[in-house]
Amino acid sequence: MVRKLWLFVAVSVLLGLLCGFAVRPDSGNGLFSWSGGAIEEDGRQALFDRMDAAGLTVLYQYFSDDYSRSYIRGFLQDAADRGIQVYYLTGAPEWALDPEGEEMLAQVSRAARINRKLPEQARLRGVLMDTEPYLTDGWEGNEDETLACFTQAMEKVYESAAESGLECMLCIPFYYDNDVQLGRLAALIKCCDSLAIMNYSKYKEAEQIAAEVALAGDRPVTVIYELQEPGSHGLKESNTYYGEGLEGVRESFQNLEAIFDREGFSFALHDYEALKELEEHE
Repeated sequence: MVRKLWLFVAVSVLLGLLCGFAVRPDSGNGLFSWSGGAIEEDGRQALFDRMDAAGLTVLYQYFSDDYSRSYIRGFLQDAADRGIQVYYLTGAPEWALDPEGEEMLAQVSRAARINRKLPEQARLRGVLMDTEPYLTDGWEGNEDETLACFTQAMEKVYESAAESGLECMLCIPFYYDNDVQLGRLAALIKCCDSLAIMNYSKYKEAEQIAAEVALAGDRPVTVIYELQEPGSHGLKESNTYYGEGLEGVRESFQNLEAIFDREGFSFALHDYEALKELEEHE
């Protein structure tokens, strides 16, 4: 097999012998949602129904500052009543440039405050940091330095999340190992409880995430699939499952499961608006 898959096998076997794989409780496949309308009282039922139809039990939801904590708590309770686990989805590229991680820490604090008046089963499971420094102007030519700064911030975020009883989930693209030193990527991945990989290229799906999955060690890994239409956000046919639909996603993930053969392995769809459009397209 290719070198990256050999790396995965070697590292994962060693880690498996040492400590086994950790399994996220109630681990399931998920959905990203940046839509504010999804949490509105007249929109959440449609969201939950679509998730149920697609067999999804985990929601990564963005919560605008327009919504009060009490309103968000109502949404979380409704989600819990439908058996859906919710993560607090947040992030902006420029946040990675602050080694103190002030904005990310503020988001962790907000999630913790939301949880305070909720029963355990309805609480936010964790915080998913979708912070993408490669979208900043200074990324090219400064990749290692920028990721080092981001890692400093994530160390603080990881600690704060743990103190707040929240899982810290890190979202990364599949190609960091092509842009930075592998040791730098390993240091970043250590700053989370679970890893989400944006696997947005259909032709080397296992090879291109093998190093990331290996570096994750016993952390749960979620493979993210793009569903948005080609042409939007610079996407090409090779980047999205818009044409293949959910059947194509499931077939791909089954192949990855067979290759990596690990616990704590799931997929997520990006995103809710694209899923709705896909239903219309089909």
